[in-house]
Amino acid sequence: MAIVAAAALVGRKRTASHRVVRRVLDLMQKGSLAPGDRLLTENEFARQLRVSRSSVREGLHALAALDLVESRHGQGTFVKALLSDVVIRRELVPILLMSATLQEIQDTRRVLEGEIAARAAARATTEDLAQLDERLQQIADAAVRRKDAYTLTWSFHNALAELSGNGVMARVLEILRNMISEPQITLYQPYVSTDEEIRGHRALVEALRQGDPDRARRVMMEHLDAVDRIVASAVAKATKATPRAGLATARPGRVSAAVR
Repeated sequence: MAIVAAAALVGRKRTASHRVVRRVLDLMQKGSLAPGDRLLTENEFARQLRVSRSSVREGLHALAALDLVESRHGQGTFVKALLSDVVIRRELVPILLMSATLQEIQDTRRVLEGEIAARAAARATTEDLAQLDERLQQIADAAVRRKDAYTLTWSFHNALAELSGNGVMARVLEILRNMISEPQITLYQPYVSTDEEIRGHRALVEALRQGDPDRARRVMMEHLDAVDRIVASAVAKATKATPRAGLATARPGRVSAAVR
């Protein structure tokens, strides 16, 4: 119940931050905000959108990380990027809003999935291992087609959870997946190399085949460390791939009436 409640809380917090981001992006796309325009203050955003100041800060930090706005000490937050950048970059907003939560979820996965792998190693039968081998082949085939690989990699982890013999662990893993699927799937197909993912999953199957719980736990930790690196690299590639147009001449001090 505590994890379900936490998931709901994260969802509410993200929704509030998204409201700030969506408002700014929508105004930029409509032309109501242009490079050099000053945004509302945190207090003004909070009152207008009925969100907390912390949610306003999270939204503005996400926009700043995408190089769409910049904070000027003692002056406020100003629009930075041109409209041609906005549509592409908004796909990365959920990732940035989730960045802290993603790390917490990955830490939780280490605790949970390390134990899942250890238990699966102690319980897996020859038939179970054959089914995991089949899942690996499905992931490899999907990678070639560039379709459904993300879903299949998670089905592999779900299958390990089922092998642990603990239904609660399997359900908790599914909750964690639902919490992070939106930002991860945005990155997976265009930016993630599935080769490293497949190697990590193969190593897990081999650890289970040896029937060594300690080794299986260690290999799972190594795999999740690799996932962290893959996601970080994908975020960097996604941000770098965003087209940059030349910045327009700033007009400091102008506050768009549309935001007022």
